[in-house]
Amino acid sequence: MKGLQGNVEFHQAAKGAGYLVATHYTDGAYKTMFLEKVDVYEVVKDGDSNLMPGRKLSEEEKTNLQASSDGKVHVADNGIFNDEAAAEKYANQHGTGIGGPRYYAAFPEAGNGVSEGLVAVHQKVFENDFWGLTNATQETKLEMIQYGRSGLHLDGHSRGSMTIGNAMESLAKDGNQGLLGGTTVSFFGAAYNGEKADALLSGLQNRDAVQDPSQRQAMELTLQIHMADPVGRYIGGNPSAGGTIPGGSNLLYEMWRALDGQENTTHNCYGAPGNRACQALWSNSSNKETATLPISAFEGWK
Repeated sequence: MKGLQGNVEFHQAAKGAGYLVATHYTDGAYKTMFLEKVDVYEVVKDGDSNLMPGRKLSEEEKTNLQASSDGKVHVADNGIFNDEAAAEKYANQHGTGIGGPRYYAAFPEAGNGVSEGLVAVHQKVFENDFWGLTNATQETKLEMIQYGRSGLHLDGHSRGSMTIGNAMESLAKDGNQGLLGGTTVSFFGAAYNGEKADALLSGLQNRDAVQDPSQRQAMELTLQIHMADPVGRYIGGNPSAGGTIPGGSNLLYEMWRALDGQENTTHNCYGAPGNRACQALWSNSSNKETATLPISAFEGWK
């Protein structure tokens, strides 16, 4: 009897420990998605154009974002395993060629890798109005509602593309044709499918009502996807916009480096990273810079 009782107590303890481990990760993911506040920051640089810690905006400032030189408010949504500093780095790196304020909505980083992965799974598989929109997606949706007609540009890197895509899905569910008439979107190493996102964007822009072909093309979603970016190619299901494999390396090794979260990889060398290691990944492009293509350039790709 004592042996049986001991086995029962052992299994109960094991189940209890397993439950605590599981809830530790799921609670962490839930807190990150739905309880932690998503702050909006402005990119800050010193006199030598070096990045300084971003300036957190007040609630009042968030409702009065300032347009950049192209007349649009520029906001970036960050990817997985990004703290606030990394979110600023990529917002600056991807928002090139435009003068004026650049903002980023910092999706909080979960306290551990498992919880961070669960956040990504929720955004990829479950995020909608029924199962719940993350606070970051809600923030992006509010930005679309406030600035989408007057002028808005959104940059989405990696998981950040799902934040943007899921916000558009939520808006499209209620119609809202023309709500994003002044909005453009760029994806970098996107975990969300660009073709699907552009279809949503087109409807919300009411793009079919635009007669000028060049204006319609300027409204298309643009993609930067390296040929060896496993997130953009296989999780997002996106086509390649080009890229090269450095000498002495190979496709599988470059994909592994990206999945391992290393520096200067096919998944984070987008925009204007400004270093030779990244230039080696785009040596066949003009000025060894990343190739940006409108979604129509990929017609017929499957």
